[in-house]
Amino acid sequence: MINFFHNKIDCKLVDDITTNVHAGTDIFLNWKFPKIVEKGFTCQHCGEKKNIHVEYDITDLRNIVEAVNARLNPSNRDSYDVKHRVQKAVVEDLNELNSLDYLVLCESCS
Repeated sequence: MINFFHNKIDCKLVDDITTNVHAGTDIFLNWKFPKIVEKGFTCQHCGEKKNIHVEYDITDLRNIVEAVNARLNPSNRDSYDVKHRVQKAVVEDLNELNSLDYLVLCESCS
């Protein structure tokens, strides 16, 4: 029974961190925006140059968050400092490892 609850806590912590990374300014400024610039502010599907954003699989991002959390937070402490450190490390890993597939798309093509 303890393992069941322990696993639920792990999942909630990873889900919280994933949500914060996905919606955060760190990922936009340090990963999404450079990807948009790299693609010339152009939709990879239709060539449109308005309402451009980066699309990626949130499940893949969660897997990266889970791996980084396991590496930096083996005791799964749920504190602001720990979450913030993991979030920063996830963005750094995204840039260094290029481990998240993405597309730069316009609003119409997404």
